[in-house]
Amino acid sequence: MRIAICLLLVLFVVGCATPEQQLTQVEKDLKERRAELQQVKDDLENIQSELRSAKNIVAEADGKEFILRLRSKKERISFDLESQAKDSLNAVEFEIPVTRGFYEAHRVGESLSGSWGGVTIKVIKKYIR
Repeated sequence: MRIAICLLLVLFVVGCATPEQQLTQVEKDLKERRAELQQVKDDLENIQSELRSAKNIVAEADGKEFILRLRSKKERISFDLESQAKDSLNAVEFEIPVTRGFYEAHRVGESLSGSWGGVTIKVIKKYIR
C-alpha cells in the first residue's frame, strides 16, 4: 500500500507542470512554427520569382510557350507497402514553362538530374501552347 501511495505521489509531482512551464513550452512551439512558416513563405517567394523569370524567357520565344508537366515524388527503397502508398499519394504534379532548349533536351518519362532529399522529379508530359 505504501509503495502504491509513493508511486502515485511521484507520478503526480512529475506529471504536473506549472502553468508557467506549459506557457513557456507553448510559446517555444509557436516560435518554431512561425520560423517554419517563414521559411515556407521564403521558398514560395523564390519559386514565384523563378516562375516569373521563366515566363519572361518564354514570352521571348516567338509567342510559343514550351510547357513541361512534372511529377515530384519521394522515392525510397522499402518493402513497406504503407510507406510506398503514402509516397504515391503525396506525389505532386505541376506544370512549368521552359525554354525551347530545355524542352527539346528532355523526354517524357525522364528524371531530372539532382537529388532533393530523396525526391525525384520526372517529366510526365510535354506540349506547346
